[in-house]
Amino acid sequence: MTGNMALRIHIIEPHPDDALGSAPALCFCPGAEVVIHTIAGGGPDRDAINLAIRPECRKYVKNHRKYFLADYDWDLRIKEQIPYEQILEVYRREYGDGQLERLSEVLHKIIAEVWKEKAHLAIPLGIMHPMHMLVSSMAIELIKRRKINPGKLWIYVDHPYDLHSMGTSLMKQSVSYAEKELGYCMDRFDAVGTDLYAAGEILRRIYKNRYHAEFDGAFNKTLCGFYLPEKISREQKNMVRLQKIKILMIAAQGYPFIKGGGMANVVYGLSRSLQNFAGDTRILLPWYDRIPADGTFLKRMEFSHCLPDNSQVECILESREYQGIIYYFLKIPGVLKDDRNPLSYAAFAEIVLGKALPMLDYVPDILHCHDWQSAMIPFLLKTRYKKEPLYRKIKSLYTIHFYGYQGRLRGKELRYFLDFPDDRKTDRVFSKLQFLTAEAKKMLGVQQPSLISFMNAGIYFADVVSTVSEGYAEEISDYPAFKKGPEVVGIRNSILYDVYNPLTDTNLSINYGPENFEGQKAEIKVQFQRCAGLEENKAILLICMVCRLETVKGMDSVIEILPELLKLPLQMVIMGDEGREGYYSHSLERIRQQFPLKFVHFPFQREKETELYAASDVILVPSLSESCGTAQLIAMHYGVVPVVSCLASLRDSITPLSKEKMDKGVGYLTYPDDGAMLYEAILMVLQDFGDRKKWSYMVWKCMVTDFSWQGAAMKKYMTLYHGIISGIPEKK
Repeated sequence: MTGNMALRIHIIEPHPDDALGSAPALCFCPGAEVVIHTIAGGGPDRDAINLAIRPECRKYVKNHRKYFLADYDWDLRIKEQIPYEQILEVYRREYGDGQLERLSEVLHKIIAEVWKEKAHLAIPLGIMHPMHMLVSSMAIELIKRRKINPGKLWIYVDHPYDLHSMGTSLMKQSVSYAEKELGYCMDRFDAVGTDLYAAGEILRRIYKNRYHAEFDGAFNKTLCGFYLPEKISREQKNMVRLQKIKILMIAAQGYPFIKGGGMANVVYGLSRSLQNFAGDTRILLPWYDRIPADGTFLKRMEFSHCLPDNSQVECILESREYQGIIYYFLKIPGVLKDDRNPLSYAAFAEIVLGKALPMLDYVPDILHCHDWQSAMIPFLLKTRYKKEPLYRKIKSLYTIHFYGYQGRLRGKELRYFLDFPDDRKTDRVFSKLQFLTAEAKKMLGVQQPSLISFMNAGIYFADVVSTVSEGYAEEISDYPAFKKGPEVVGIRNSILYDVYNPLTDTNLSINYGPENFEGQKAEIKVQFQRCAGLEENKAILLICMVCRLETVKGMDSVIEILPELLKLPLQMVIMGDEGREGYYSHSLERIRQQFPLKFVHFPFQREKETELYAASDVILVPSLSESCGTAQLIAMHYGVVPVVSCLASLRDSITPLSKEKMDKGVGYLTYPDDGAMLYEAILMVLQDFGDRKKWSYMVWKCMVTDFSWQGAAMKKYMTLYHGIISGIPEKK
């Protein structure tokens, strides 16, 4: 096969309704020329929903063969493990000899066409339905009879829900059957490529809202549902391989080593999920003294760095592995500390690009920089290091987690520390980093030297700017930095369900899920109340807050109403570290002394976080400003109903409860910085909490709402990463 020839694949798709199946995913693969064979009817809507017939799909599918057999019972499932040798009798019993003869005739016709063209053949795995199992077993027999090269046989999961609900044991059984019959080894191939954007648009038109949130998670699973011949050529695999991207996450926090907020969860969760889609994703973090120095590093490198005052600092770059992800830790003694000093992170950026990255045996395609602490990296990449051979092809993505924390420094300090010359050319570059615009400085009477904003460094010099929810992207698009700057892409944060899962969480004394949460959560509540010194009462409403104690998190409104709130039949728990203001803990302690059996507050404890969620009925997020937040997403998965400020960024994940939307509502909205409205919202919660049927439904709805990284967020990030590498979207 020459490089410019398309890979011709015949796909047998037993049921045309399977537009969400793995076979149609191949239809959008740029490296494949696809012939799709649908061999069963799909009811009265079959022509309307058949993937291959639709006009939007024709450019992806070379040909389409329709062999409409009589409709079969779509609801029929195989409950037990039936050997392939017995499936013929199961099918004959269910559908009769006439259907069996017609199916055999159709498969003979398809296999003959494949044999004549010397093409590849993709058949369904067949793990849930006798029709699919019979297709795969009959196709294998015909392949043996025709003596078709078994190296050209592909096996795919016939539906992503099978992959999700049936696990891998039945798949292995099916693959083992094929390998045994053909005497040929098959490899799991997790990198089958597809035009995700095109596929997603077509499937949305087909299914509209029928599958709701399930759709977003299901379609991505088709990318890991293929088994290819072990001996297929590398050239052929590359034709259908999803382009692998090497991404280096650079942030100030990363679970499980450094966690002070939602960013740590996002950096880790996104990296973990990208391993299945993008390729080699790694994380680079600053070293803080609170990280355990247990000596389990993979590699340790020591080097010197000369500061602008000619003093030498001895740096250490250490790598560790955690759950398949390589972490790099950069230690800069005496300079980089566990604090919020922008000068420390300027040194961090300079040493990352100047010394650390050139030492690695890893060259990323994209530097994904998070928040102001790493914002100087895109700036240096486009200025000082733009002509360095190592960095010529490296792109940068800058993600804003919260616009309010800018990282501000006097311009002369930064210029001196980064050793930039004091000239007009540098003035033009640094003018983009100024915290205040020229008009604002004139209006306020501010004189030079002006403050520099690290946030602006990321916004103006990164190849693409993103933030952590669609609503927050709309909100900050009106801010001065974006008026003449780049567009900002909003992709909502998600969570890892294998980390935050009440069914498997080892921090819980009792595990539970959407089908058995009522008694279990009540029992966990009593245990938590006992440990926290609260009155033991499983029937009382328990409200939690998990956040930093800061004004922006709505602490003023909470403290304003808390004494009156605690006179109601409820309890309150606030878990979080003191913020920048440094005075909320004293106010909370005074209230605790007044209501010792109804209120408690304590610093953030990672090992206690999910235990608090499991014990709670409601989570309060009354923020004045919020980019997305992950606390409410995690809490909802543990069956906690959210009460949140009506910010665009929070409405991305919360559908407010109303009489018209009882089937969709999963929470309550309140106005930010309005204690009276917050009090009214909690009164409404108390009223609904008394209706056990209504409340149980809402808790269940929260638990089954999909906020996993495998859903819509992953598709959007993959589209974004590929666009950055190809130069699309371009900055204004």
